[in-house]
Amino acid sequence: MTRTIARRIALLVTVSAAALALAACSNAVHAASPSGTSSCRNNQLVVSQESTKHEGMHKTTIRVAVENKAAKACALPAEPTVEFADKQGAPIGAPSTPEGTAGDVVLGPTRIGVFDILVEDAAAYPDTCDATEAEGLRVFAAADIEPANLSVSSMAACRSDKIQQITVGDLKVDN
Repeated sequence: MTRTIARRIALLVTVSAAALALAACSNAVHAASPSGTSSCRNNQLVVSQESTKHEGMHKTTIRVAVENKAAKACALPAEPTVEFADKQGAPIGAPSTPEGTAGDVVLGPTRIGVFDILVEDAAAYPDTCDATEAEGLRVFAAADIEPANLSVSSMAACRSDKIQQITVGDLKVDN
């Protein structure tokens, strides 16, 4: 197993839902290890794309929503993992760099959290990127689930795993 694949597997398992760091709020609580709160599972979460905003200067912000559709709270890792995907759903380039807080967060019952994915365009790295067209983004919202796939249009991904194109911000919970 190559070092890159091993790193991606480790990130997917340990950091997975991380598309979810948390701003303090009454229905979501920062906790290094939330007592009595079980980890979020596949059947509890719905991940969807809310909006896309082209910032200029080779940057695009994608707002993502994560809904806990269960009747009880669940815990998510606070540092997200997002990566580009090709037509077959395989990862392209380096996974996301978290900007958020380490530890677990709790998403209350029926609550929706939103976070931003900042993508720097491949054109910002003309000499080192080895760009290819991305079909989508893979968003890992909990340790035990397959990624949610969000389609993206006209977005190039760098094949190089040394270029960090994706940064994920903190989760904010709607009241």
